Amino acid sequence: MGEEMIILMKGLLFKESEVVMGKHLNPSEAVYGFAGWLTGRKEKTVMSSGDDAAVVADRVALFCEVNNLPDVSEDWANNLIHPSGEVAVPGIGINK
Repeated sequence: MGEEMIILMKGLLFKESEVVMGKHLNPSEAVYGFAGWLTGRKEKTVMSSGDDAAVVADRVALFCEVNNLPDVSEDWANNLIHPSGEVAVPGIGINK
């Protein structure tokens, strides 16, 4: 067996086997995969309304890139329903 190639993405190194190329996760797999990745890391990622969202946004972008997920649509927030049943609408706030 040959050596595994190392890939540089977003300033981080990944083994070739860790990078999904040409495969697509369904939405549930992506959510569970992201949560699993965050909870399996030694580095803590703090997420709350009082913390800097840029850190989490960077983690989401990296996860999406490594997993070959498409960019969000222009009106993605209109398609999002929070577990509370609220819909987040940019510029308007919370719609129920």
